[in-house]
Amino acid sequence: MKQEKLDSILDTAKKMFARYGLQKTSLEEVARMARVAKATIYNYFGSKDQVYLEVLRRE
Repeated sequence: MKQEKLDSILDTAKKMFARYGLQKTSLEEVARMARVAKATIYNYFGSKDQVYLEVLRRE
């Protein structure tokens, strides 16, 4: 379950970063689209920059 949430967050974030860019992408919207709580994203990553770096790392 944890890996599924993580993959969902990162897949959603990747799409949103590609469409809106880093500055205009909000973690609140990523959370909504990934169907997780915003706090879940912060628990996994700590910041939007960390989410972005993980998306890049997976490329």
